[in-house]
Amino acid sequence: MDLTPVAATDPRIEDLIVEALPRDLLLAVEDALDVGAKRAFLGSAGMNAGHRASALGHLRHFHMNETFADALAAAGANPSKVRGNQLVIGRMGMFNIGRLNITKGPWYHARRSKKRLDLCRINRDIEQLIQPSVFEPAGPVTSATLLFVAVFSGSLTHQPEHPISIDVAVPDSELREWLFTEPLSAFVRRYDVATIQPDNVQPVLKPGAKKKNSNDDDTGEKG
Repeated sequence: MDLTPVAATDPRIEDLIVEALPRDLLLAVEDALDVGAKRAFLGSAGMNAGHRASALGHLRHFHMNETFADALAAAGANPSKVRGNQLVIGRMGMFNIGRLNITKGPWYHARRSKKRLDLCRINRDIEQLIQPSVFEPAGPVTSATLLFVAVFSGSLTHQPEHPISIDVAVPDSELREWLFTEPLSAFVRRYDVATIQPDNVQPVLKPGAKKKNSNDDDTGEKG
């Protein structure tokens, strides 16, 4: 099973994310996941080589859950409690916010978590933006699930201490495809575009005022 982007995405999805989630939240989550991964790596450093990879995976879950919850709480995203193997889920605007660790490659256990699958079911509405039903017209999207996906190399010798990428992703309702996915570092640049306001100010002459002539006049003529 390989989670891949659908053939086409809808710009309304990225607009919904930018509208609902502040840029600072995304940057805080990026730092938090990186810090959690580093703590897990250091915690597994002295373990026997025979089970170090497994131990590292478990420690990533615990440490990254803690730092992820802290980042969500600081942003006012009301994370669920950190507890054992349970998922940490925040909420801001219309989005449930979760996270997922995966290994780079064609197969991983993303769908093994029933809780994560249940969390993604609500994406049926946002799914309609890209894969409209022939029988039901697409309605307004009022709730959806977004995941921060930390991708690891799967190797203890190639960058095991950090994710090789952290992506912003919206899965389909079955967690089989990404309706939208983009590296977080690229996605945050959308906020810069969103804040640029066009300069629509036009000079207005007072009634009866005459326009001054200049050598830069569009017609090249002088009075």
